[in-house]
Amino acid sequence: MKIMRRLVNLSRSEFRSLLEAGLWVMTIRLGLWCCPFKIVWHWTRKTAQRGRCDAPADVARASRGAWAVRVVSRYVPEATCLTQALALYGILQRAGINCELRLGVAKATADRLSAHAWVDDHGQVLPPGPEAASYSPFPDLKG
Repeated sequence: MKIMRRLVNLSRSEFRSLLEAGLWVMTIRLGLWCCPFKIVWHWTRKTAQRGRCDAPADVARASRGAWAVRVVSRYVPEATCLTQALALYGILQRAGINCELRLGVAKATADRLSAHAWVDDHGQVLPPGPEAASYSPFPDLKG
């Protein structure tokens, strides 16, 4: 019931953002369960570019997209940082916000590495959090 009350109190743009994020997160999660990363990455880029427009970057839109992806990801099993970053990348690219998907690694223990994924919107880390600062990013993903 608490969830229903929260949904009713959302603005139209927030509700639309949650629906869009839900579709992206669930589609990408299913894709990553079934397919290699390379296939999901190419699909995300191709799908996101279909809706590209030349609208200027909108900080509020980027923040709302990051918020929506975070909220929806709580309810999607195994919606890891990679799932969230790919979904947010697709949402922002379709909105005309030019951003980059970043993958990075850090040393977790003496014999283990830890990986993380995030979106870089002109120096702003999305979804926001301190995690990305401790990871060494790989070169840009091309093609």
